[in-house]
Amino acid sequence: MGAVEGEREEMLRTEGVKKHFGSVRAVDGVSMRVERGEIVSLVGPNGAGKTTLLNLISGLIRPDSGRIYFLGRDVTGMRPSQLVRMGMARCFQISNVFENLTVLENLLAAVHSIEGSISPLRRYDEEEAVEKAVRVLREFGLDGKAHLTPKELSHGDRKLLDVAIAYALRPKMILLDEPTAAMSVGEKRTTVGVIKKLRDQLGVTVLLVEHDLDVVYEVSDRIIVMHQGTVLAEGRPEEVRENPKVREVYLG
Repeated sequence: MGAVEGEREEMLRTEGVKKHFGSVRAVDGVSMRVERGEIVSLVGPNGAGKTTLLNLISGLIRPDSGRIYFLGRDVTGMRPSQLVRMGMARCFQISNVFENLTVLENLLAAVHSIEGSISPLRRYDEEEAVEKAVRVLREFGLDGKAHLTPKELSHGDRKLLDVAIAYALRPKMILLDEPTAAMSVGEKRTTVGVIKKLRDQLGVTVLLVEHDLDVVYEVSDRIIVMHQGTVLAEGRPEEVRENPKVREVYLG
């Protein structure tokens, strides 16, 4: 179960964030908030600005104006590596893994990178790193595939590996971009379970961009609907589902 309303504290906040590409107002004054322990979904038609907003939040691009706060700190313009050390991890729409490494080696790379950046003076124990990587694989049901390379995995397992790598970075918050894209029904069910597990069992806050509204309605505590770079509506799943402005955007 998610965090209880009234007991949450702020994890992420944007204030009037803008990003224009020439005449295209990809993100046009977005203010939003994510509480610790929530799953919040960003939805909207193609071109609404969802992925651009994730890119701004995760430090891949800088906003033209506005501010971004993470864990109460102004992180506007920080690099992705700095945000990772603070506890923000990102999964991309296209799986971002090392193709020539095994599943276990991919996890080890993540463990090494985060442990080395957080504790650079600590003497590193390879056996301990392997144990951490195997624990993460077990959490995501991939321990039986540790010896395989990503190209040998199904599409669904590749996406799970991507999430597992993000989790190995010890995040307080994970940004997921289209985690169920091109998945079968069965793979989607598995991914829905993983998203819920991140919050309910692993204590990770989730900001999710997703097109499948069935998935969104099932996993979300709150939904933020974007349209033409702005926030069109926001609320609990049942509120968004009944919102006439949202229906108009999606149904025409």
